[in-house]
Amino acid sequence: MDGGWSRIKASHVRSNHTTFAVRSVVIYWFQQIIAVVLGVIWGLLPLLGFLGIAGFFLINADVLYLYFSDYLQIDEEEYGGMWELTKEGFMTSFALFMVLWIISYSAIHYD
Repeated sequence: MDGGWSRIKASHVRSNHTTFAVRSVVIYWFQQIIAVVLGVIWGLLPLLGFLGIAGFFLINADVLYLYFSDYLQIDEEEYGGMWELTKEGFMTSFALFMVLWIISYSAIHYD
């Protein structure tokens, strides 16, 4: 049903006419979605400590890199390198991840 609309949105984001601000907003919200999904999954799994935090950083950076390099086909050097694109909303997504991880872990694993 939504396939046509998502192709239109994706082609708009991929086009050369989109600005850095538009792409930054898309990347920002994509990071927030990753944080929500990983926070809930990490809470369902009894992951604790450094392993959970390191896993979030690695998966978040890898998925985001694949998203903007392969799917959006952004030339990272045009925007200042991988870190410039990755750091957009990174700490916000980390905070959201932590909150959801703690809430979901506490709701499931504590009596």
